[in-house]
Amino acid sequence: MDEERFDRACQLKDDGKLEESLQEFINIANDTDDCDDKPAAILYAAACLKMMGDWQRAKEQLDIVRLLVADSNPESENPERAECLRIAVAFEEGDILGGEGRSEEALAAFSSLLSSFAEQLREPFFRSLYEMTQMRRAFLLVDLGRWRDGLPILEEAGSFERHDGSVEFYLGYSYVASGDRIRVGAKLRKSLQMGLPKHLEYRAHCELGRNYHKLEDYELAKLELEKCAQTADPNYIRQSQLWRWIEVTCRHLGLKREAEHYRQLANPS
Repeated sequence: MDEERFDRACQLKDDGKLEESLQEFINIANDTDDCDDKPAAILYAAACLKMMGDWQRAKEQLDIVRLLVADSNPESENPERAECLRIAVAFEEGDILGGEGRSEEALAAFSSLLSSFAEQLREPFFRSLYEMTQMRRAFLLVDLGRWRDGLPILEEAGSFERHDGSVEFYLGYSYVASGDRIRVGAKLRKSLQMGLPKHLEYRAHCELGRNYHKLEDYELAKLELEKCAQTADPNYIRQSQLWRWIEVTCRHLGLKREAEHYRQLANPS
């Protein structure tokens, strides 16, 4: 494989240029007959489609990868790499289910992955796939309200080499449920410092604002809740009763005019 070309396609993906990256990975796959390189390029194309929310096309690409790395494939010169691709396909399938909102099925898929490839995932070569799978399982468990099951996995994930702000966010979110308000603030602040995807960033600001409110630090509560309002989608604003939280916070601060403004937003006529 042309490593420079592959790295360039990966960089396009990391830069959010998904259409360009997708096309380059497809071109790379079409330009090689190598039984290891071709499925790897197609797998990355599937990942681009997943990030674009094109679930059906992503699954179609995974089906192709699965055929190319079937257990009966006698041509592979690198069985370990082929096994890595099989695990990666299983991971992407679970991740797509999660993206489609099929959380219980996604959780089952990730649990099955850990069971089916338990021996391989204990080896250093597969460590990153183990860590990504565990993190996804933990996120799903917390989102399903099973934070007690997710918390030990998240605390393990905090030691992972590649863990990011999402782990800190879900730890903070779990501490909200447990009532540990001191650790809530520390973890949510850290998650924002590390960087979060948009759909978690506004949730972090909201939960941090609520936490400050309950600690009676109303100025910081207002600041965080209003940061949430800047980027949150309408459904989240409604479900979280965000306008009501800001209204009540403003009343605690004696900001009657602002409180009335948010009251009207909370109760549109």
